[in-house]
Amino acid sequence: MNKSFESQTDENELSKEDLALINTFTQKEMTKDDIFSFCVILCDNEIDRDYERFTEDSLHKLADFFIGKTAIRDHSMKSSDQSARTYKTEVIKDSTRKNSLGEDYVYLKAWCYMPRIKKNEELIEEIKAGIIKEVSVGCAVKSCICSVCGKELGKSECSHVRGGIYDGRLCYGELQNPTDAYEWSFVAVPAQKNAGITKKFGFTADGDANRQLTFLKSENERLKGLAKAGQLYRTEKQTELIKAFVAAFPSLDDKLCKKMAECLETDELCAAAKAVSKNNFTLSSPQLTPAKKAEANSNSQFRL
Repeated sequence: MNKSFESQTDENELSKEDLALINTFTQKEMTKDDIFSFCVILCDNEIDRDYERFTEDSLHKLADFFIGKTAIRDHSMKSSDQSARTYKTEVIKDSTRKNSLGEDYVYLKAWCYMPRIKKNEELIEEIKAGIIKEVSVGCAVKSCICSVCGKELGKSECSHVRGGIYDGRLCYGELQNPTDAYEWSFVAVPAQKNAGITKKFGFTADGDANRQLTFLKSENERLKGLAKAGQLYRTEKQTELIKAFVAAFPSLDDKLCKKMAECLETDELCAAAKAVSKNNFTLSSPQLTPAKKAEANSNSQFRL
């Protein structure tokens, strides 16, 4: 089931504490009548559609990063698309609900505000009506750890693929050590099943881009080598099968044998070559064939 958390509008009176927090981000003193406030669930510890998830520790770090960050539409970089600002966050653990891993469900909730001005009237009404409710966040994390081997996904020491099953275990990436949160956005189609999250991974140091490029080049060469070795192995198995066919069926045209071998997958080539190899192949006889009479011992081996 695909689910997205809704932006929950808060039409109650703002507390003095909340209003004080909001005014730390404004240039002038705002009153309750000047503000429309609402809360939204940004992200959680569930595995998303990209087969990645935030750890509980990562959610706590993101909670600090998102305070004061702006809300926009569709991750637009235009300042004119800024809609709201986050003034408070909280990581909440729901012990009555479990995620797909059987852990307590944990999510990051944000309280946001926007001024009640003409520009925002339509957006406020769309939020209240539930038209705009799916959200997505942009952030940077330092590492994405493989759930199968515990190594960095995408690096040479890890050969696992997100979404794959290895010995009954699902491979997904655990997003650890967030380094920044840029913004969160209202979107139409979120990537995360629950919180609607898309992730923007930034390089955390000046040399990261060069190291990643070097890794990709070496990985490309490694894969080329594996492809060449695989092709040589396949050619060897095709030749082996053709020889086995010719040995088992001398009257069979070798061109036909070659054509049949080219149509098979590599594992099928191995199985077929073994099945028709000369050592394992025996011609069967009809059931009604009369048995040969046993010849009397003529002692021919002793005759000159």
